[in-house]
Amino acid sequence: VLGAIPPVYITEFGYDLGRCGQVEGACSQQEQASELKAAYEVFLADPHVAGIWCYQSHDDPGGQWGYMNNDNTTRPAFNVLSSVAIAEGQ
Repeated sequence: VLGAIPPVYITEFGYDLGRCGQVEGACSQQEQASELKAAYEVFLADPHVAGIWCYQSHDDPGGQWGYMNNDNTTRPAFNVLSSVAIAEGQ
């Protein structure tokens, strides 16, 4: 756009525990957290990324994307998101 790269917003991002072995999947809660951490490292290194939003906090009929369990206990992915937020001053 007029010789510049506009800001990019990454929305509805995450890893589904129900899609083990697929690009957008994870085989365990720990793998979900590891994949999320690696993705955030890439996203935050790009100066054009202006915002990142995880898909959802809890699982629903659309998949097991949540960073919290349905009983409101946290998954390892929650700790990754918390660490990123703190590091980014949130």
